[in-house]
Amino acid sequence: MTKHITPHWKSQLDVFELDWRLVGLAPRTAAEYVRHLHSCLVLFPEPTAMNAKQWLEQCPTAPRRRYKACALRRFAKWLDAGGDHCMNWRTGIRRSEIARAQAEHHGLVMGILTIPVSKTGKFRTVPLSPTAIEALKGFLKGRTTGSVTQLTSDGIRSVLRRLNAPPAHAWRRGWAVHALRNGVSEVSVRTIAGWSSGAMVARYTAALSNALAVSEFERLWSK
Repeated sequence: MTKHITPHWKSQLDVFELDWRLVGLAPRTAAEYVRHLHSCLVLFPEPTAMNAKQWLEQCPTAPRRRYKACALRRFAKWLDAGGDHCMNWRTGIRRSEIARAQAEHHGLVMGILTIPVSKTGKFRTVPLSPTAIEALKGFLKGRTTGSVTQLTSDGIRSVLRRLNAPPAHAWRRGWAVHALRNGVSEVSVRTIAGWSSGAMVARYTAALSNALAVSEFERLWSK
């Protein structure tokens, strides 16, 4: 752990607070959110969902915990809107698929999770980010069989609500937007998300078409 916030997060927090003020929201609230986020990012320069949970559990009272969770939620939403990694906690799989995930289905060495039966009734595998792998290790605690999260689909929803976190589908939607903005092909996004058609991907692509076009030209010119 580091005692100082990284330049990247310092810059992001500065812009986050400025954006908050520019849209006419309370400056005091913005300053308080940034102060709490700063303390979290000093402890966890590469935050994961497990880190966030640990940080929130340190709060002595429920009202303070909810306030800090709200700060995290607002910041994550702001990062998503700007195309940043939103703390990179997502995998793109559905809440029901997370609930059904078994310890024997993952391949942490290879960085994949197998979904034997998805919503569409088909088998598929999904890639896991480094932070998702670390989160899974924390959930499993050495277990090699049984449920990964030990929660039902409704249980996952309840946990997210208790933490004042975005619903599971918001993480899935954010994962798709982030992937598309960063050059992942529509075919790959559709395959990993388990969509049977390109309709959902087309919806996100249409909303991002201008930003995606600019990004593609920037990558071209940078070469």
